Amino acid sequence: MDASESSSPARVKCYICYCCVGIFLGIAVFVCFLALPEYLNLHVSLWGFASAMFAFLTLVAHVQDVKGNRDFWVYRLKFFILLGFFTSVGCIVAFIVYIVLAVVQNQPLIPVNNNDNDNENAKGYYLAAIWVFMTWKWSLALFLTARSYRRSYTTSRETNAFLNFVYSGNLLFCFSPDAVPSQPLEEEP
Repeated sequence: MDASESSSPARVKCYICYCCVGIFLGIAVFVCFLALPEYLNLHVSLWGFASAMFAFLTLVAHVQDVKGNRDFWVYRLKFFILLGFFTSVGCIVAFIVYIVLAVVQNQPLIPVNNNDNDNENAKGYYLAAIWVFMTWKWSLALFLTARSYRRSYTTSRETNAFLNFVYSGNLLFCFSPDAVPSQPLEEEP
């Protein structure tokens, strides 16, 4: 089931609203944990900002699908696929690192920043791990959304003719569902 078959207009509107909420929360966390001295934590702040950026890129993918810029947009989706995949892998590693650091340094679950006088190692790695997870979620959503849209654009009949042909040797073969793949495309006079 590809994106064009499973995405009704109401479902796409829900995805867009969900992305907007993700952008708002990521920016709110960025501002809160960077600007307020009692919550100052650079790790959480930057991961919140990264989460907002991936929510924004996912929103862009949905909006471009709604606008219908398929011929122009299909080539840009490959970058989103790669970015989402590699960031997802990096977020898994960062999540494990933050959890290990928090366990090794015997951090309680609550510290937000390192202003705690009782524990100099309190840096709030558990909160950072939560926002690494949120960034992983949005980068995975970007990867899956972009891959789904790219797959639906390249397999639909309404894409441009270039995507339906493959150059093989000196012959141009047609891979549309109506054509026989072993026969070369005949030229019209």
